[in-house]
Amino acid sequence: MKAARLHEYGKDLVVEDISIPSIGPSDVLVRVKACGVCHSDIHMIDGIIKVPSLPRVLGHEVAGEIVEVGQDVHGINIGERVALSFIYKVCNVCRYCIEGFENICRNILYTGFHVDGGYAEYIKAPENSIFKIPEGVSYEEAAIATDAIATAYHTIKRIAKVSINENVVVYGLGGLGLSAIQILKAIGAYVIGVDVNDEKLKLAEKLGADEVINSSLEDPIKRIKLKGGVDVALDFTSSIKAKEQAFESIKPHGRLVIAGVAEGRLNISPRRLVFGEMMLSGSFAFTRLDVTESLNLVSRGIVKVIYEQYSLQDINKALKLLKEGKILFRSIVKP
Repeated sequence: MKAARLHEYGKDLVVEDISIPSIGPSDVLVRVKACGVCHSDIHMIDGIIKVPSLPRVLGHEVAGEIVEVGQDVHGINIGERVALSFIYKVCNVCRYCIEGFENICRNILYTGFHVDGGYAEYIKAPENSIFKIPEGVSYEEAAIATDAIATAYHTIKRIAKVSINENVVVYGLGGLGLSAIQILKAIGAYVIGVDVNDEKLKLAEKLGADEVINSSLEDPIKRIKLKGGVDVALDFTSSIKAKEQAFESIKPHGRLVIAGVAEGRLNISPRRLVFGEMMLSGSFAFTRLDVTESLNLVSRGIVKVIYEQYSLQDINKALKLLKEGKILFRSIVKP
């Protein structure tokens, strides 16, 4: 089969022929129909995130059709449409799994990181990492829901715990930020979107943002402070400056949740944090329950998915455009 593999940090992925994976008794084999292109893949290619072993097939936002099932698989059948989780396997016995935080399981394995991912014609996965795609949801929508929407959902519902009528600012309007805006509006929040790209800002307004700010032309802190600050700031960027601006945007008793990975250290005021009784949290990925909820959001039309489509042969082009900030929502690779 054809697959795009990372052989060396800092180099393009190599599209080459490799063997179709052999499945175990509890596994399924999926013919990939769509795989979302994520910033995490760029971090792996650049060596910011070190992959345990190379070469590795990247790609963790996967949807496709079941073509083979192991002898111990009973809940899913050949021919069914499914999506795969970034969470390949968890231990189910550590304190984090037991408490419902499987996304930070100490023994977790990730799709497209510890094991080969979805930039390929076929992928294998354990039955319990598979999600049936709801009727009316396309392969492309399902692939994007497993990460871009699920990560935003987890950030908003599990970590920030946003409630109706709260004022929220979203820094970074890529796939995660634009998903977040739609989820926030469904909750009933007042939403401000911040980015440096006018096209993304226009799309944010179209998807429901109450206000948008181009932070390359206007100081977002100044405008937000004129409103008294926000209850919640969500950061989905790779910018240290944006994270610091997000902190300055929150009012006393406000919450800042950072979901975007960046290299460097934050320069924030401990005095402001303490005297304002503010909360600063990180948010990592999602749980399998969040994936199920995200697929339902798409199925119900609450979150709309927008994507650009590329062939597997053009994977490096898609990654380059994403790195340059030229992908408006999400890009999809189709083998």
